[in-house]
Amino acid sequence: MLMLFIRFVLISLFWLSASLSFAQCDFYANINASVSGFNAGFNQQYVLVSNNTGSIGRIQSINTTGEFIAVTAGSYFVYCVNYQGVQPAVLTVGNLWSGVTTYASSNCFAVSIAYLNRAITVCNIDQNVCLTNNIQVNTSGHTTSAGFSQTFILVNSANTVLATNTTGNFTPAQYVSSGIFSVYAVNTNNTNVTNTFLAGNSFNNVRNACVSNCASLLGPRIISVNACTPLPVELVYFNGQKQGSSDLLEWSTQTEVNNDYFEIEASTNGLNFSRIGRVQGSGNSSQTKKYQFLNQNPLALTTYYRLKQVDYQGNFKYSKVISLSRKQEKTDVLVYPNPAQNDFNINIPSEFELDNASIEITDLLGKRADFRLVTLKQGSNQFTFDTSVYPSATYLVKVYSEKTIYTPIKLVVTK
Repeated sequence: MLMLFIRFVLISLFWLSASLSFAQCDFYANINASVSGFNAGFNQQYVLVSNNTGSIGRIQSINTTGEFIAVTAGSYFVYCVNYQGVQPAVLTVGNLWSGVTTYASSNCFAVSIAYLNRAITVCNIDQNVCLTNNIQVNTSGHTTSAGFSQTFILVNSANTVLATNTTGNFTPAQYVSSGIFSVYAVNTNNTNVTNTFLAGNSFNNVRNACVSNCASLLGPRIISVNACTPLPVELVYFNGQKQGSSDLLEWSTQTEVNNDYFEIEASTNGLNFSRIGRVQGSGNSSQTKKYQFLNQNPLALTTYYRLKQVDYQGNFKYSKVISLSRKQEKTDVLVYPNPAQNDFNINIPSEFELDNASIEITDLLGKRADFRLVTLKQGSNQFTFDTSVYPSATYLVKVYSEKTIYTPIKLVVTK
């Protein structure tokens, strides 16, 4: 029998942030995990599984090291399996993870719990900084009363504290060289914590002091410092405009040398971006070139965009970040008949295809009378509600959508 006492050992876990200015991330691009407690001599493999809106989805990658390289920003589950013989067919990239757990229930095949016993979040680098520029980060909402103060801490890839200050601004003389750096913020009035803020100290001492004393630890922000060799593409502008339910992005270059292509990246928070499209560059050009990209599926009410320009050698740089917002758009729903006796209809207009929404019916004191989850298609959407369980009263019909703001409508029910 396979051993059941299986535990993940933490190799490279980044602490979660509690501030909107810091990314909520477990890993940045690369995932490293290991387990102990499996039977020696058995086949042992690590499995990366997608997280589909809170549910365990399909297998993304399988290996024997627990190291997944260049993982796209997103949410995942990581498991480890231990078995004898050949790899079963259900354990294949692209298959649903549920097939593996079903197979394990009736075969000599052990599965660990999810790494960290939950889904993990993978993010990209938060900020790219050129070697001669300062690193600058900020936070908001921290406590300033009762003698509390906030200290920013710059940490290198060896987990060593390089510098601290109260401004979040670190100079090249403090980070010294190119590389990957972490910046944390600690808010405390406890000297047991502040005494660990020493250059050359291991950041583990800071972290342990924050756990044991009254302190709030935020971060990290992950900063990539590099030489930033300029790429020979002169971007004139990059902007966007709403076109119905789509976002039209437009940009222009003045000159191009060895310009291979542009990747269009999108984000819901302005920090964690994912690729949504690609537009071929003009290679070499001394004339103005104009480009367009139509995003027919904006990610949220506000979607952030940036361009990644890549040359023939694979070098790249990013444009500024722009955003397109639909937060101010309000739409009325239609409720009829109103007053209603036996049943009533709700008509919900939508500019978007496959927009998740909820319909809530409450009385004027906020007590829920009815609730329904729906998926809206582009155009008109009609739903019928039975009033047989509604007492005679005045109600509010509220529609909550991921992409549209709807105005509540009063409904009168008479019996």
